[in-house]
Amino acid sequence: MFSGQYALDWANKHLDEMTRLLEEVVLINSHTANKAGVDAVGRVFQRELAAIGLEVAKAPQPEHGDLLTASTKAAGDSGNILLCGHMDTVFPVDSDFNWFRSENGKCFGPGVADMKGGLVVALFALKLLNEQGLLADTPLRFLLNSDEETGSPISAPVIKGLADQSAAALVFECGGEGGRVVTGRKGKLGLMLTIKGQAGHAGYPGAVKSSALLELAHKIIALEDLNGLEPGFTLNVGRAQGGTAPNVIADYAEAMIDVRLPDAESEAELTGEIDRLASQAQVRGTKSHIKRITGRPAMPASKANLALFGKLKSAAAELGMELEHEFRGGVSDANFIAAQGAAVLDGLGPVGGNDHSELEYINRQSLAERTALTALMISDLAKSPS
Repeated sequence: MFSGQYALDWANKHLDEMTRLLEEVVLINSHTANKAGVDAVGRVFQRELAAIGLEVAKAPQPEHGDLLTASTKAAGDSGNILLCGHMDTVFPVDSDFNWFRSENGKCFGPGVADMKGGLVVALFALKLLNEQGLLADTPLRFLLNSDEETGSPISAPVIKGLADQSAAALVFECGGEGGRVVTGRKGKLGLMLTIKGQAGHAGYPGAVKSSALLELAHKIIALEDLNGLEPGFTLNVGRAQGGTAPNVIADYAEAMIDVRLPDAESEAELTGEIDRLASQAQVRGTKSHIKRITGRPAMPASKANLALFGKLKSAAAELGMELEHEFRGGVSDANFIAAQGAAVLDGLGPVGGNDHSELEYINRQSLAERTALTALMISDLAKSPS
């Protein structure tokens, strides 16, 4: 096995190359809805992965970007190492945030942190392993998916299937403060609340004003009051709309709701309370319906995840780095992997922040550090995956 110092020296030597590749893919808009752009990013990584001997399988999608799975010759039906990352971003095609800049030790641009930088880290770790003659014999698959920012509706079944074949998984979302990696995450539900009322003239409401908007106002207050019901549980009504005109009683209203769940055990109780509130009408003549739109299961900081972190911490020590772990309120595709019972770590991408905003950045040097760390970890897992 190569040494930690060798891995870090190699990664530093290739840091400019990493930065150039990151710039290439960041300058391609890959908003989830932009299939052509996501596919263009996919072609760049397909080119790079094929060049190091991986077999890249494409799963064509009619509306989303095509899914890519790169496999070594040693990959089989079980015991694999799974790498996972997404090519899509949240920035629309017409966004003004369409540039890349590297200055003062940082890289800025759409997706540098979330998560094209992570894809570059994973790729160069594989390049290092390939140069050492270790890649072909490592049972490994690398999934690049195209719809993570909208809940992975297309790729979730693929992720789960690959997780079932894997002994351990590494996900390359951005590293946390101080370089922390993720051993646990909250679960998430995306809900839509719809309310039907009775239209009428605003000047002649009659004895009963069956306004869907008025009922929605009651619902928003009741739902927001659920915050703090259990530690770690949060609910946010992030978007609400309804009605047609000021002089018309609203016969329809809707709201989009984000729910974060601390663990799987509390999900039934908390969602039951949400359903109860949704079904209780405060305004006569209105009727409500709540529907699950998206969701990811909670990812507990399991013993298997913590054991995997122990291996990663040892690899970091070889590089002269201290490494800590964290539990995040946000979700990722690691949630799906954990739900299948595979040990998984997330946040192995470069260290940065302000993702989903025009201030998104990474610390450029962390591209090299995370590349060396990932290569050491994969090498170690190849010898002893559990």
